[in-house]
Amino acid sequence: MRLDPTIGSPSAPVIPDDFLNVLEPFQLGLDRRLGYTQGAPYASFWMDDGRTIAWSDGRCHSRAMRAWSPFVREVVPLATFYGLKVTNDSPSQQYVLTLDRRQGWAYFAPRASALAFLDATAAADVERGAESPQPSQHEPWRGYRANTLIGAARFMRGDGQAND
Repeated sequence: MRLDPTIGSPSAPVIPDDFLNVLEPFQLGLDRRLGYTQGAPYASFWMDDGRTIAWSDGRCHSRAMRAWSPFVREVVPLATFYGLKVTNDSPSQQYVLTLDRRQGWAYFAPRASALAFLDATAAADVERGAESPQPSQHEPWRGYRANTLIGAARFMRGDGQAND
């Protein structure tokens, strides 16, 4: 395990070594389009069954049927680009998308590792006495940092136009 060098804070959670930092951008509000409605700093998303996307933040878990389309359109192509499987045909080898909603980073991680990380992060917050984050009525996600070329943005949209 290592500290995420992009955060640079000694109090930042330790990001596991098997988390792959995604450098390409996602469009604003991806967490909301994938059905996440809570306020935790980290959340993971995965394809649960057929047309259902599941999410967890270590405190609560849910599913969102309407999230299937954004997941297939925005997450699956990037996972495929990295050579990872995010579909549910083999849950033991399934990768999930984990979002750092505070710092704006995205990771692909093995499902078991991501869920263990979320549980540990939630438990550490409870030990510190941190209140459970409340959902925000208007918490526009600031967008994930990206060190990428316009071509990667075009790849993400799949229509040959850059994300603006």
